[in-house]
Amino acid sequence: MSSPFDHPQAQMDAQIVQAVYAVVNEPQSLPQLMGLLAMRVEGVLSSAASSTEITAALLHLREHFESASALLERRGRTSDPAAGAVRNLRENPGPAFILRPSGTVRYANAAAIEAFGLAEERALPESLFTPPVRRRLLGALSSLSENKHTVIDTFEAQTRLAAKPLLRLALTATSTPEGLLGKLSSASVIWLDYVGRHFAAAYGLTPVETEITKAIIMGQSLEDLAATRGRAIGTLRNQKKRLLAKLGIHSQTELACLYAGFAQLSRLPPEADKVWAFSGEADRASMTLPLCDDERLHIEMVGPEDGRPVLFLHSLLGGTGLTPQHRRLIRRRKLRLIMPLRPFYGATRIGGGPHGQAERYAEALLRLLDEIGAASVPVIFANAASPYAFALASVAPLRVERLVGAGAHLPLKETEAIRAMNPVSRLSHTFAAHYPFMLDFFCRSVLHMTGSGFDEEFVLGMLFGSQADQAMIADAEFRYLARNTLTYIGQEEPNPAANELAVAALPWYALTADQGVPVTLFYGEEDPRFGGRPAERLTALRPHIETRTMPEAGQLVFYQHCAEVLDEAMGRRNSVPA
Repeated sequence: MSSPFDHPQAQMDAQIVQAVYAVVNEPQSLPQLMGLLAMRVEGVLSSAASSTEITAALLHLREHFESASALLERRGRTSDPAAGAVRNLRENPGPAFILRPSGTVRYANAAAIEAFGLAEERALPESLFTPPVRRRLLGALSSLSENKHTVIDTFEAQTRLAAKPLLRLALTATSTPEGLLGKLSSASVIWLDYVGRHFAAAYGLTPVETEITKAIIMGQSLEDLAATRGRAIGTLRNQKKRLLAKLGIHSQTELACLYAGFAQLSRLPPEADKVWAFSGEADRASMTLPLCDDERLHIEMVGPEDGRPVLFLHSLLGGTGLTPQHRRLIRRRKLRLIMPLRPFYGATRIGGGPHGQAERYAEALLRLLDEIGAASVPVIFANAASPYAFALASVAPLRVERLVGAGAHLPLKETEAIRAMNPVSRLSHTFAAHYPFMLDFFCRSVLHMTGSGFDEEFVLGMLFGSQADQAMIADAEFRYLARNTLTYIGQEEPNPAANELAVAALPWYALTADQGVPVTLFYGEEDPRFGGRPAERLTALRPHIETRTMPEAGQLVFYQHCAEVLDEAMGRRNSVPA
């Protein structure tokens, strides 16, 4: 008598169930599970005659995936508190360390150990902060909020470095199974004209007092300022004394720290209609734009303040995912990249579920364009941002000068196009389109794997098949940014990633109709996801969409051919030297 498990499909299903529960205890085994699922899904796609049959084919596995998801949720995300954050800090070139609410050092990188004499699992050295600053820091640590990724406060620290006896440290929150921990990292002090305007307005400074403040921040002496402006040095000294008294401080160092704290803080009084945050760098800032009810849009900006605005719907989350080399390319072209976080991430909140999300987000982007005074902009988009970019062009084609995609997702209208994708991409699409219970487990497992210290293995696994991508990850600067993004993702719940994939898997082909907006899609010749046959199928159906296959590039084509993508967005190919 034959057993039901004698059937090859039943045998594979039994292996899948075993592998699902194995991931709960051994997060690094996720690739093995994905390999089994890839083979099983391939068989389903080959034999099923309809979408309904695809959905029904693996529905019997739902109970196991949901049980394993519940186990992951109860177990927590990582076996090592702050493991993802630790990996991120390890390669941070500046002093950075993580504190428990009690003030105990959870982890300190090499630069912080050298600068401050820290020791892990020990209290902060008494010499590091003055008593009032220490009390303020402990107060902030004891009341950390879920508003992660934004600077909570800044603190002046005493170092052991002769060249830099004082450093300004910025405090942010990091989620771990222990609760919220505080991360302190160095904060630069740079004069920015638009920060200066806000600073002067907040403290009621006169134009002369603002000028003195600027001189101090820029390291200019009062003698030089007097000579430049044709004023008496004695008059300026008296005005500086009145300025310090007005601010309730006693030295130029305190003034510099006060300004740095103002520049680093990402909050203004509740009555303000929008919130600005400044990174301490001359070409970076961020804004949180209130929409309606509790909805809001968080935006990061990179590039000169007077640069040409380019809307960049970036890969995953971080506009921070730009190396110094890419930022130089942006500055050279005098561009200002406006980079909003997408609906389910960070401080951005757009109502509703995946259905209709692209159109609702497009309306929020129009509010953003109105806010920055841009009549029209070119739009660059990457990966799963595709539906939002095409929705914007569909809703308001006159506001979009051109669409330029880099490794962008496509609306997979035909089963043949889905089969042409690489196994990992085909799996995530199939999960989102047919098996939401698998999608939830997959997203939780990725957070479990990366949070348990296997972030590099996960990234390398996602970029298999492309030597160009593997070489990109080997670059120290880019690897640091990739880990930073994974840490950012790790602080989110699984739902944002699941919703993101669900939006990309929806039938949004209609959004790609010709609206009179030029569309160019860049793909790496080593990209196994949407380049090649899937892209060819779309351009055959949508002749107004042009595709460009780039050499020595894979999924990370934006980073590997950033100059070409930027030039295409400006409408002038190969016109600016890289």
